[in-house]
Amino acid sequence: MKKLKLSCAISFAAIMLSQPAFADRVKGSAKADFSSDELEVPCVRVQGYGGAADGRFFDIVLERRGKSFNYEMVFAEPEDAAMCEEMANYATFIDDDPEDDEDSEDDSDEDSDDDSDDDSDDSGSDDDFGDVASLFASCEVREQAGDQIRSKVKVKAKDLAAGSYYAIITSGANSVQSEAYSTDEDEVEIEFDNDADDVLEGAEAIEASFIQDGAVLAEVFAADTDELLLSETVNCRVKN
Repeated sequence: MKKLKLSCAISFAAIMLSQPAFADRVKGSAKADFSSDELEVPCVRVQGYGGAADGRFFDIVLERRGKSFNYEMVFAEPEDAAMCEEMANYATFIDDDPEDDEDSEDDSDEDSDDDSDDDSDDSGSDDDFGDVASLFASCEVREQAGDQIRSKVKVKAKDLAAGSYYAIITSGANSVQSEAYSTDEDEVEIEFDNDADDVLEGAEAIEASFIQDGAVLAEVFAADTDELLLSETVNCRVKN
C-alpha cells in the first residue's frame, strides 16, 4: 500500500493571507476528491507549530502533486474551536475501542480449542460486558443583538448498568439538577433548554442566561446512591 505523504511547507499565516474569503469552504468529514486532486480535512488541530496558529483548529485543503500520493497544503482557514471539540468528543464517545474487538477475537479463537464442556463464553454472554461508561456533553448559546436568548445543553452517557441516573449541569454560578431517568438499553440522554417547545418535548427547563462564560460542567450521578460516575467540562458553540 502506498503511503500518503502530506507536505505543509507553506505557513498557515501565509496561506490565510493569500486566499480570498470563503464561507466555510470545508464542511463535513475529510474528503479525497481525485477528480479535482484535492484533499479536504476539517477541524485539524495544530500542535508544535509555534506562533498564533499553535493550539488552534483549521479547515485545510491539500492539493495532489501530479499523479503521486504527495499532497501540499494550499488553503487553511480558522474553524470554530467549540464545534471542532464537540465533533472530536462525539467521535471518541461513539467509537468502539479496536483493542476490545481484537481481544474478543483472540479469546474466541482460544476458546474454540477448549473442552466442549466449557460454556463460559457461550452465545448468551453479554457482548458489552466490561465496557467502561462514557459521557458526551455539548452546549450551545444563541445571541441576538448582543443579548443571550438561548441556552441548550445535552448530556449523554452510555455503557451504564441498568438503573436510573440524573445529571447536574453547572455554568458559572448557575447549577441545575435533572430528574432521574432510567436507562434505555445501556444509555441515558438528558437535555436542558430554555426553549418552550423543547421543554414540552421533554427537555429540562433552564433560563436563557444559564450558560455563563461559554462553558458547562456536566456530571452524571447514580440515582440510588447519588454517586458521581462521570463528569466533563465542555466549551459551548455560539450562534448568532
